[in-house]
Amino acid sequence: RYQGVLCVSQDLLDRCLGAGVPAGRCWLIPNAINTDEFRRDHAPHEARRQIDRVTESTVVGGVGRLSREKGFDHLIRAAASLIRRGHDLEVWIVGEGEEEASLRELARDQSIGERVQFLGFQTQVKPLFEAMDAFVLSSLREGLPNVLLEAMSMETPVVATRVAGIPSILVDGDNGLLVEPGSSQAISGALEHLLSHPGSAGELATRARQTVERRHSFAVRMEKVLSIYETVETQAG
Repeated sequence: RYQGVLCVSQDLLDRCLGAGVPAGRCWLIPNAINTDEFRRDHAPHEARRQIDRVTESTVVGGVGRLSREKGFDHLIRAAASLIRRGHDLEVWIVGEGEEEASLRELARDQSIGERVQFLGFQTQVKPLFEAMDAFVLSSLREGLPNVLLEAMSMETPVVATRVAGIPSILVDGDNGLLVEPGSSQAISGALEHLLSHPGSAGELATRARQTVERRHSFAVRMEKVLSIYETVETQAG
């Protein structure tokens, strides 16, 4: 019944078309972020001092609702595997939700309870992205999440699952690393690659920032939205 429908990822566009929305009234407009706000000012170790979370360990982070589809259990298992192989890791999980108790129990069962920090809901996530050495999006289902764009804009090296709209922005080996969903082993392997090749990780992060600036800044998105509004107005007139 709408004159226009804006979809933030290809899978949502496909669902709308499948539900009967005419193709001429349905547009793909991915999410965008403020790239001026989400800009790295400090190296991770300095950023950790800024927020009073000093650690000499490598910090791997995840941000999102603590629900099953976010796959944080796979991140915890991947971290446990790396720690058993001698990597000095600390995991920060930012968010709250119904899976927190089971995730805490999993971390204890994997003997890394003291290595996994549950930071709860945070109104300011930029300092946390800046303090991370790597960001993992372990979701089993997604659209095109803002947390991915924010991490990329902050030049934090990214590992993300190959689901929904994520491969449309994250190109494996170019601006991040993609892994199959539901595999802690895949996440572990990708993280180990980043940790073992810091120069390569830095290059991925630089190109990730460039991708967001070019395609997913607020300015770029609003130009597209304005054009669609003008099209809808013309059609209505």
